Amino acid sequence: MDQTEARAILASFRTEAETVGRRLSALHKLIEGLTELFPELADGSTAVDVSRPTSPTHDRLESSTEPRGQDAASRVMIESRGERYTIKKMVVELKQRGWISAESKAPTAAVRQALTRLVASDHRFQRGTDANGVAWFVYDTPALGPSDTAARLEDAVNELVNSPRTASSNGSAG
Repeated sequence: MDQTEARAILASFRTEAETVGRRLSALHKLIEGLTELFPELADGSTAVDVSRPTSPTHDRLESSTEPRGQDAASRVMIESRGERYTIKKMVVELKQRGWISAESKAPTAAVRQALTRLVASDHRFQRGTDANGVAWFVYDTPALGPSDTAARLEDAVNELVNSPRTASSNGSAG
């Protein structure tokens, strides 16, 4: 194998990882929607446990599967609905989760841009400023009724069904 072949394989793996990430996100939405619609089905867990090895070498090799930018910031804020995040606090959180590379030259600027774009693209994310003029960001949705939850479930199902699938996961018997 030469570097050109390795680059092509790496690109293929990254594409597949992005596809799997989108499908996983859709599945999380489905789980959240179903447990909101049927609270008695909730088992106390908030996410599907997708365990993976955690060695420094493995983490570097698998870094393309970790959320980045808006996706990373939205995951953090959705998990802690209603909690306000300053840019500094979000940078710390993303570093703790390993979602910002130690080699990143300007993590604060990247997080600021991601949060700003997130607020501009999704009304559920809001921006405000405290008394000192420091910007904060929050994920805050009103309580959803059954019809809202059903609509979100339908959107998640459509996203899952319409997402591109790889040959290894398309369910064909071969």
